[in-house]
Amino acid sequence: MIHPVQFIRSASDALQTLLYTHWKKYSQVVVMTDKNTSEHCLSHFRNTFVNRDFIHIPLPELTEENKKLRSIENIVAKLMYTQVDRNAAIVALGGGVVTDTVGFAASVYKRGIHLYLIPTTLLGMVDAALGGKTGVNFNGIKNQVGSFYFPREVIIDPGYLATLPRREWESGFAEMIKHGLIADYAYFEQLINRLAAGKMTDKLMEHIIRSVEIKMRIIQTDFREAGKRKILNFGHTVGHALETCALQSGTPLSHGYAVALGMAVETALSVEFAGLEKATSRKIIRRLLEVYPVPEGMDTAMTDCIMEAMKHDKKNSGGEPSLVLLQAPGMPVCNKKIPESEIREAINHTLFSV
Repeated sequence: MIHPVQFIRSASDALQTLLYTHWKKYSQVVVMTDKNTSEHCLSHFRNTFVNRDFIHIPLPELTEENKKLRSIENIVAKLMYTQVDRNAAIVALGGGVVTDTVGFAASVYKRGIHLYLIPTTLLGMVDAALGGKTGVNFNGIKNQVGSFYFPREVIIDPGYLATLPRREWESGFAEMIKHGLIADYAYFEQLINRLAAGKMTDKLMEHIIRSVEIKMRIIQTDFREAGKRKILNFGHTVGHALETCALQSGTPLSHGYAVALGMAVETALSVEFAGLEKATSRKIIRRLLEVYPVPEGMDTAMTDCIMEAMKHDKKNSGGEPSLVLLQAPGMPVCNKKIPESEIREAINHTLFSV
């Protein structure tokens, strides 16, 4: 069953209906936050969910650095200590790392208990909390261990975005830009123009809804990513490798920023290997790198690490990288096998101007 998404525009609308009908059936409602969301988001949650009892379980700060199996053990231990039973519901309140990690714990605790997600970052609202993917990093490789586990509901309340720094807005916008490139080129142009002008809050709810529509429509056809859902990985094969290498180097790169750079590389590869017009490719790359410039300190010394990290990508087949490319804007193609030498050249030329 594909989970429904609730869009909350005020504390008094559909959220209260959801609260007093759906949540009454649970023996316990357990709200899990990490250090950041306890500090910045829990008060908004309490104000929204007025007059409702719940158990709050705080967690340490969850980041890509500690998004590991050890975190799952910690969450399960806290649930057991609190005597949370299998008729309870877990609410994950936080960004993508929180919803990924708590979601994975919910999928395995007592063989799975009901889960609700309330993403508090733009990236979480338009991507990480949607689609039922959960997971943690393993041996330095992103999202190597996880599960497909749909929440009962995803509740999107843009009120949580007020505390976000610009870096987090840029990360979320990158995934929205991806939605435009694979499904709606006019949407891509609207977003890239707003990001360039620093007007990311203009028509924000309209854009969030559009991105959710695009992603959920794709997921409806392919829950377990056997076919069409793979197009959502555009930019991610190179992007995840970049993110992994930046983390290992001690200079972390946000997920969205890494994906934006990954999209630039995969757009460059699309000319020869998918038939994308060269002029269109150049325009897309130029626009992406205008708003997501390659950070200082990144150079060709990172290319070997990127190539090695790509060997562990979950989408690989027969040990070879499998990329999503663009035949044209809005026309992605999956499972493109590209020689490693060509990928290396595209990375060096597109990102490092070699």
